[in-house]
Amino acid sequence: MTENVHTKIDRLVHRDRAVQKALQKEVILGKDKYYLMEITIDKVKSVIEHFEEENVKHPISLLQLIKVREYDSEDPADNELFTTLFNLVLMTSPDPYRPLTVSDANKYFKEGTFLAFLYGQCVGYGVLTIENTEIGKIGVIAGIGVHPKHRRKKIALKIALEMGKWFLQRSDLIALQCEVYHENITSQKFISSFGFRIVGEIFLD
Repeated sequence: MTENVHTKIDRLVHRDRAVQKALQKEVILGKDKYYLMEITIDKVKSVIEHFEEENVKHPISLLQLIKVREYDSEDPADNELFTTLFNLVLMTSPDPYRPLTVSDANKYFKEGTFLAFLYGQCVGYGVLTIENTEIGKIGVIAGIGVHPKHRRKKIALKIALEMGKWFLQRSDLIALQCEVYHENITSQKFISSFGFRIVGEIFLD
């Protein structure tokens, strides 16, 4: 199982990737197709509460064992952890893959980036961004990734819940969005489970 959403990360680091909006769901040959998925910010709190209530029903919960903290781009150890895990996740994903370097990690991920740990081992990451749009500020899930050997352990869920709480601290956001590769059905189902719905399509060079 691969929980991986990284389109925004790719465009942040590889700025040469042009985006074309889909009109009437036209097919654009030679481009990678992504679904734009969205949830309004007023629904996020109830989604978080639902998942956490479900988790409490189990006496021993993996969610309680997974620790999520902010990534420190000034820490060489964090740079190495994030870069290594990011590239490993992408190599095992159906999404188009472009490598991330340690210098990329240090340069582009100053805030809104999280690392997840299970029994002291770094097993996942999450990346957030804030974008100004014509209708207001949008929170964007730029990437969620889990180590291939630690999938199906609720790590992506824990990361998503912590990111949702981070977004809720912002009073200026009107919605959350993410972009999911059209062939990555697992990621589409995962994001949909949080109440996100497809609101459009984009194509990348």
